[in-house]
Amino acid sequence: MNKKGVITYMSIAQFHRLLRTDYGFMRRTLHSLGTDSKIKEVDGKYSIKDFLILHLTNPGTPESVLKEGVLTIHEAHKEICKFLGKEIHIKTVARKVKLKEITALQIGTIYRIPRTTLRAELAVWKERIDNVPPKSRRERIRWLEQKYGKDFASRFLYLNDREVKKEFNRLYFGPNPKKQTTGVNTNQE
Repeated sequence: MNKKGVITYMSIAQFHRLLRTDYGFMRRTLHSLGTDSKIKEVDGKYSIKDFLILHLTNPGTPESVLKEGVLTIHEAHKEICKFLGKEIHIKTVARKVKLKEITALQIGTIYRIPRTTLRAELAVWKERIDNVPPKSRRERIRWLEQKYGKDFASRFLYLNDREVKKEFNRLYFGPNPKKQTTGVNTNQE
């Protein structure tokens, strides 16, 4: 790794995890190319430039990852906040990286996040965040107001929390399939 925090050397396994490519192919190819003077193994790791040579023989490796590089947790945090349009605590990002909810490369105690895979995961993450139903009484009534109008939502203002939650769940999720009966008698003799 150089002073700017950019990875210059990584093992085949790390690169395989980073790019989700065929490990066996990469190992065989790099070992066969290792006899060539251009590609050198340093402590079981290869230069990223060597993987570019491998990329020429394996079009399945996304070139964009090699061009765009990897991010630190701080850089990823900035990109996530910018993408979602709201501030998220940096510890949340670090926790998601450590729990492998965000794909990252671990080299010793340092984590590096590939920019292209982060963007793909963020799109899924944002969709999940947008589809979370409202939790508080006020948010539920506001949702009902937007969906069905002020007159309809105003009748929920006088109900208690449990009744609001029950009615909201019925309208948001639909009727409970477990409680529905088909009307068909299954006790036939």
